[in-house]
Amino acid sequence: MFSFILGIIFATWCLVNRFSKDGKVEGQPLGMPRGTVRALITVMIVAFPFGFILTGKEIPGLIVNAIFIAVAFYFEARKSEREKLKEIVDEIKSPGTS
Repeated sequence: MFSFILGIIFATWCLVNRFSKDGKVEGQPLGMPRGTVRALITVMIVAFPFGFILTGKEIPGLIVNAIFIAVAFYFEARKSEREKLKEIVDEIKSPGTS
């Protein structure tokens, strides 16, 4: 519940700031800069376990795994094209033994 409230407050603050300054970015979700919505979703997912921490309950393993996956996908999406190309070339040069 805490993460939901925090996410709503943060999203509302971002939207109010974005639309009040006429700084709308055309062609992007919610008129926000590229990657903002993805970052917002990741912050909400990562903040979710704080409800368990504040109540003193153990965080279920499924939630921990989901957080690791969300964070991994977020940072994977942030890689530059040059890094992705280097990984592909390295894989082609020396394929792993399967």
